[in-house]
Amino acid sequence: MISISLLMLLMATASRIVAQSFSCVVSKQEVAVGERFKISYRIENMQARDFRAPDFDGFSVVGGPMQSQNMTVVNGAMSQSTEISYYLSAQRAGKITIQPASIVSGNRTVKSNSVEIDVGGTTMSNTPNTTSPSTQPTQSSNQQQTPTSRDIYISASANRQSVFEGEQVQLTIQLYSIFNSVSLEEIKYPELKGGWVQDVEDAVDTRFRQEVVNGKRINVATLRKSILIPQRSGSLIFDAVTAKVLVQRVVKTGNMWEDFFYGGQVKDERINLSSPKISFKVLPLPEDNKPLSFRNAVGKYTMQAELDKSEVEANDAISLKISIVGDGNLMLLDKPVIDFPSSFEVFDPQVSDKYKVTSTGVTGKKIFEILMVPRVGGSYSFGPVKFSFFDPKQKKYVELVSDTFHIQVKGVAATNQISSGNDVLMTGSDIRYIDDRPLAKNQSTRFFFRSLLYFLFGVIPFILILMTFVFRKVLFMRQTDWESIRTRKANKVAVMRLKKTRKLLDENKLDLYFEEINKVLLTYLSDKFRISFAEMNRDVIYDKLIQNTLSHEISIRVIQVIDASEFARFAPSSIHAGTGLYDEVENLISSIEKNVNL
Repeated sequence: MISISLLMLLMATASRIVAQSFSCVVSKQEVAVGERFKISYRIENMQARDFRAPDFDGFSVVGGPMQSQNMTVVNGAMSQSTEISYYLSAQRAGKITIQPASIVSGNRTVKSNSVEIDVGGTTMSNTPNTTSPSTQPTQSSNQQQTPTSRDIYISASANRQSVFEGEQVQLTIQLYSIFNSVSLEEIKYPELKGGWVQDVEDAVDTRFRQEVVNGKRINVATLRKSILIPQRSGSLIFDAVTAKVLVQRVVKTGNMWEDFFYGGQVKDERINLSSPKISFKVLPLPEDNKPLSFRNAVGKYTMQAELDKSEVEANDAISLKISIVGDGNLMLLDKPVIDFPSSFEVFDPQVSDKYKVTSTGVTGKKIFEILMVPRVGGSYSFGPVKFSFFDPKQKKYVELVSDTFHIQVKGVAATNQISSGNDVLMTGSDIRYIDDRPLAKNQSTRFFFRSLLYFLFGVIPFILILMTFVFRKVLFMRQTDWESIRTRKANKVAVMRLKKTRKLLDENKLDLYFEEINKVLLTYLSDKFRISFAEMNRDVIYDKLIQNTLSHEISIRVIQVIDASEFARFAPSSIHAGTGLYDEVENLISSIEKNVNL
């Protein structure tokens, strides 16, 4: 320990004796256009940080930066140096000055010297006596070949190739490379038609790590992980992922000295990559033993249904909360169907999705809150709530059943009174008072009995009863036709939900805002045009809009706004863009309401 401390003290003392400098040198000061040369910044005996290179105006950087360090001790005096090097290529003729670089040493900024390069007008390929490595006669024989598909490639893999409709598939996109310096300039992912896809954000790691593939070590970076959920049976194809990458690699120049001291020449290459296609076999869900309560749920779930109260006054609200928890296609679940008492006014459920997408799949819960108002007093029972799902691991349907619900409603009970319909019998009609007054000639001898007014009074009540019965029948059918109710209230529900999304935007909760505004538009289209979420895709939406006499321009605009809202969920740009999206959805719903009569 004492010897190490003493050595450090000697090194510190020696470093104060030797000179300190920060300088710039070049391999040549006269070059041709396009010719490459080396520029080095040498830091001697200085503790430096924050190195900043100049702009290299008039030159392009074709290699570097590369850093090397050296330490020597001569007659007890220690010398330390750090060298940072670049390879440059001249872009235009003339005398070009490379401005100084800078470092920070202690509390001061130190600059290097500037360098003037004389660039001749003749290009490198026309200069016969140039000593540039790129024109050496032996270059073509010694240079490494163009990278092959075994050196760098994109891999697309799935954890299963045969799945049931609605079952989750994990897709992984990875970049494999034997080169350490790779820049991803452009990448395009194909659109999956006939399925739902969402990325696993925390699974992406573009930093290289080493793996052993076919007995060789290779660098691997994870570009994307996604969860796919096919929504139709048959053959489903995930097309190739294409990318453009910039690779920096060192090649032999044939110049013995440069190859020995610098390892060769740094070369940039742009390479186009393409992954293989992936095909999935999507099996249809079995029809045997399919429960009536099945609503497109695939995975593994549990269910809980509960009332907030069991005793209420007439016209007071009751809330039924149904929570579905588990792993699977939660975002595609439809609400369970429940038979409520006819005297209950039932409103559309408030749906909330609380799920997350992980490397193992989609997990979380979906909550349906149904508000109902009993209008007449009495004791009522309804339920149970039934929810079914298909378990792909067991390859069978599972039905979950809640308890039956009992509600006591305080208030006036409804009574149904039915008349016997018998005619009124007249008794004692043979005993009458005899008026002995003379009968006037002009006195009317007609009585109210058997008059027209008499018959009208007898028929009108029956007509009114019949009309009341028909009206109640029609009203009951309208209240129990859930699809018609959804269609009629689609605009009202959408406007209410839009107001809530506006609050999220004002509070700058952009992630929740973009997710909610996407749901508002899709839910409105589902309610208005009776499209189930299991069938919800661009083609179906466009066809439904055209079938309901909407113009081609409005239908295309609907698809564009859906794409914009989905894109904004994962790439929110600004609050201004969010406001524009809000106005787009509001105007679009207004246009649909004006042009469609349902």
